[in-house]
Amino acid sequence: MKGIVEQYARGEFKVDRPAVAISVSKIELNIEAGTVYDGEFTVDSSNSCAVKLMVYDSRYILDFKSHTFVGRKNRVSYSFDARGIEQGKSFKGHINIITDGGEFIIPYHIAIVAPYIQVEGKKLEDLFQFAAYAEENWEDAIRIFGSEDFVRTFIGRDEKLQRVYDTLGMSLSIGQAMEEFLVYTHKKRALTLSVAQNDLLVEMPSELVRASVTITKNTWGYTNTKIASDCDFLIPETSVLKWNSFDGNTFDLSFLIDPQKIHDGESSGYIYIWNTYQNMRIQVSIRKPEVIKMTPKSRQTRFTIKRAEEALIRAYIDFRTDKIDLKKYIAETRDALNTLIKYRPEYGMYRLGLLHMQILEGHTEFVEQEFLRIDADANFTSMEDMEKCYLSYLKSLLRREKFIIDRTAAMVRERFEANDKNRLFYFWILLFVDVNYTEDKWVLYEDIQKLFNSGVNSPVIYFEICDMFNKQPLMMKKIAPLEIAALRWGMRNEFVSEDVIVEFVKTASRQKDFDEQAFKMLEQIYDMRHDRTTLDAICGILIKNKMYDPCYHRYYSDASDKDLKYVGLNECFIRSMDKNHYDEIPEAILRYFSYKNVLTDEELAYIYANVIMNKENQKSVYRDFVPAIERFMEKMILQGNVSDDLTVIYDEFLDPDTVKPEFATKLINIIFKRKFVCDNENITHILVSHSELGGEVKVPVVNGEAYVEIISPSAIVTLLDDNGGRYVSTVQYRMERIVDERSYLDICHEYSPRDYRYLLFLYNDIDIFTHRDAKEINLARDIALCPEVSYRVRQEALTHMVEYYHENFDADILGKYLSKIDLDYVDPSYASRINTYYIALDMYENAFEGMYRFGYVDVDIDELIKIAEFGIDDKRYDESRLLISICVYIYRRGYAGQKILSYLINNYNGSLEEMANLFKSVNSNYRNIDMLSENILAQMMFADGYIESIYDIFEVYYRGRSRGMVVKAFLRYCAHQYFIKDQKIPSYIMEDLYKEIAKGNIKDEISRMSLLYYFSNRSGRYTEEQREWIKANVKQFIEYSKILPFFRKFESIVKLPGDMRFKTYVIFKGESGKQVWVSYSFGQESSSMANYKSERMNEIIPGVYVKEVVVFHGESLVYSIDGVVGTSVVVESDILKNETFHKDGSSSFELINSMLVSQETRNDHELIQAMDTYLYNSHFFDANLMLL
Repeated sequence: MKGIVEQYARGEFKVDRPAVAISVSKIELNIEAGTVYDGEFTVDSSNSCAVKLMVYDSRYILDFKSHTFVGRKNRVSYSFDARGIEQGKSFKGHINIITDGGEFIIPYHIAIVAPYIQVEGKKLEDLFQFAAYAEENWEDAIRIFGSEDFVRTFIGRDEKLQRVYDTLGMSLSIGQAMEEFLVYTHKKRALTLSVAQNDLLVEMPSELVRASVTITKNTWGYTNTKIASDCDFLIPETSVLKWNSFDGNTFDLSFLIDPQKIHDGESSGYIYIWNTYQNMRIQVSIRKPEVIKMTPKSRQTRFTIKRAEEALIRAYIDFRTDKIDLKKYIAETRDALNTLIKYRPEYGMYRLGLLHMQILEGHTEFVEQEFLRIDADANFTSMEDMEKCYLSYLKSLLRREKFIIDRTAAMVRERFEANDKNRLFYFWILLFVDVNYTEDKWVLYEDIQKLFNSGVNSPVIYFEICDMFNKQPLMMKKIAPLEIAALRWGMRNEFVSEDVIVEFVKTASRQKDFDEQAFKMLEQIYDMRHDRTTLDAICGILIKNKMYDPCYHRYYSDASDKDLKYVGLNECFIRSMDKNHYDEIPEAILRYFSYKNVLTDEELAYIYANVIMNKENQKSVYRDFVPAIERFMEKMILQGNVSDDLTVIYDEFLDPDTVKPEFATKLINIIFKRKFVCDNENITHILVSHSELGGEVKVPVVNGEAYVEIISPSAIVTLLDDNGGRYVSTVQYRMERIVDERSYLDICHEYSPRDYRYLLFLYNDIDIFTHRDAKEINLARDIALCPEVSYRVRQEALTHMVEYYHENFDADILGKYLSKIDLDYVDPSYASRINTYYIALDMYENAFEGMYRFGYVDVDIDELIKIAEFGIDDKRYDESRLLISICVYIYRRGYAGQKILSYLINNYNGSLEEMANLFKSVNSNYRNIDMLSENILAQMMFADGYIESIYDIFEVYYRGRSRGMVVKAFLRYCAHQYFIKDQKIPSYIMEDLYKEIAKGNIKDEISRMSLLYYFSNRSGRYTEEQREWIKANVKQFIEYSKILPFFRKFESIVKLPGDMRFKTYVIFKGESGKQVWVSYSFGQESSSMANYKSERMNEIIPGVYVKEVVVFHGESLVYSIDGVVGTSVVVESDILKNETFHKDGSSSFELINSMLVSQETRNDHELIQAMDTYLYNSHFFDANLMLL
């Protein structure tokens, strides 16, 4: 701007100005409440000149990153802060763009609208629209759900919904969190699944086949459902069912059936479908093809063989256990062997078995003959090892020769040690031939142990163990699986002696570690005998190993009944009771605990609750326990403990009318407790948050129950599962009160009046604050001072106090609480009230901060004037855009006083028209407006603009404290416009120009010529000084041949060239420094320019070009000026038009013109006279020229 003013001051009016192009013609914005909008537009030059520009907002509510720009391409960035503005507000104004290529405005209309999210050409303005979008675009909706835009648009200032969003946001699955959120806000139903069939019947396939079942969902949404089977032959092809697995609302769950993995006896399996909400299963049954029935003969054969083999073993065991005699044993064995030989005649072992029976019967001769036959006929190389060993054993049994017995023992031992699959058979033979077994029973025990460890489980080995223990009970030095299995067999077959059982019980009781199998054996013994010894051992083991499971309680109970003396028995009795029931406790045990207490508080709570629940049957015990129960209750209240058992105690003994002062102060610890009950086994923890407290309390859920504190309706209960999922509405649960808290409010008021829970309960109990009740405001004060209460709620309480003290005006107290208001927690709808209160109490700094955040249009105009005048006086706000905006707002509403107008004079920037209007408002009342005037003048020259009042503004500026450069620039600009542009300029401006020229401040030719031209139109009304100035300047111009026709007006003041009055002047005004050519010809007015002549015009002063010609009577000047831009005019001489000249003093022009006139009038005399005179004068001129 300064550069152009300096250029004008130098008289340089040729300014290279840009052709300005602006990218927008208007701005219409819908800005979301609570956001900051950033916008931009471009101001470019479409020619080679760079644009110099300044931008200003007419209302000063837009924030420009920069106000000044220079360049051919300029990007103007601006922002609008709507974070503290309510939706529904609107703002109209315009942006002033002041450039060296002109002034422009961009109108704007800003509407503050509800937040929204733009997706695919749609606006999502509420949760209903978001839910509809999520139904069709789940993945994109998840992205939006996790963004800040979601919170801003759909949650806003809803604190409770914000906490729900925050707690769900901690879920491991954001999809599950969004599903839960939409269900919580009632924007969709919870998704559930169902199957078309719970039972499927499939024909037994011959190869791997695929089958399917349809799963249907009730609505759209998130699911993460697991799928698995409980058997190998059912193979689901999908392990996880997700939201995008469905085709519409159905999903075909396909699974494979592998026939090779279907085991014998297996005909069905289950496919399990489960998630946090549901557990479903589908039974898949396989219909196997009918097995070809065996013929009765083959089926009976197999059955008969099996029964015969079992009979062999049974007969042997019965014989060894003395259940049958030898005769019957032989008979039963022979029958079984004959049956086996009948159906398996090729198996030689059975025939040897018959020989065995013959030996037992004493038919030695027959058997001897058979052995001779066998030795002679049998092929021993092909005989199996079992037959060889059995034959050798029979021979030793028959002959009883030591050599044969030892040989047999060695052969059988070799086979036994070789881990043959028939080791049990070889062991059976060794029992009768190996002398080591009879001499050392530990050898026998070790071999039996080897068999058992190798997986042999046979009555034969169990019999031997039991027989060995029966004979030598002290051999039971340890209890291992073999001993337990043998003893269990022996007890089942009644082949265990009393001594063995007693020894087992003693040995078991001495074990250091708990052996589950041994203990089960003890249980079996006790169930059979119900003896004190076994019970003693059982209880000893349980007490030593601290076994308190309810399944062991019967032993503690029996021990109590039998009056067993064990340290800790009574404690174990209590600890092993099923705490879900209140079974009656023996009085002796209760009395024991009345004087000796080694139980935990939890166990005591159960005992006392048990006493209460069984008081009808144990009245004396109940009466004796009352003092202890009451003391215990007081202790629990002091600790703030709550449980199912304590609830029974509180219900029985806690009475608002009898609360003792000793624990009354701690009663607050339990009255707000709630029992959480949930049947969903997947829930592991519960989270509780209160808006009034902040943070979350996490409590484990045990057996579907937990105890939590619920203080107000704002509580958000979040359930956690073992997969990290969070639930606030889709998992069902219930909350049970412990006591009626309202019954204890008086006690809390007396003993815990400052406890945050009590205060919050009362605070939330107030539906609407009237701001007239001192009780309300005292409660609000307590809340505001309570450190446990969240900062947000304390701020809310402060606003109630502010309103109260405003209604009941107390300036000091009101100011005290106003100073504590945190504007971060003020709702925009309430902000104008707060700002008004600030101003009313002269808390202007706070008011400025409030208006900066929330705006000021809702504040009363009188209050705005106060804050504006304060800001004007405070230097800290000199650069404040807010202060200017407020002052402009007051000014445009017509309420601006002297101070505000004075401020605007020095600080406001706008268009020429706006600045001029401000000038009009202050011109008559303010003296010090020079800066405003100067800014307007400079801006007018910079932007090449124009307003009608510009001359009045200059006049005021010129009469004041003006600066020479601005005056010089403006007057030279006016002179240029007046003379070159033919623009009307007020006479007082031209008079000012005369003054500056007269002072010598302005000397250029244009200004002087312009002033001469102005004086030429004044009809000779000049002062003496002006006459002298005119005379001097006209002479100077004539001296330099810079003559213009209006000089004729000064012929009475200055002598003009003689021929000037005969000349016609063609004058062209345009850009200086150009070559301007004129094409002209003379002739009748109707003649063409066929005989034209082109000559360059003389630039006598910058921008003024002149061509002098003489036009005689009867001629007309026809001309044209091409190729340049400007205006042209012809100033003709009328002297040669109608007058005739014949006197000696006439000039040649006059004589020629007289001749033309005489010829036209046919005045021959005058014509001849003029011709004579012209010839004479020409001869005289030529003669004199020759002499010279």
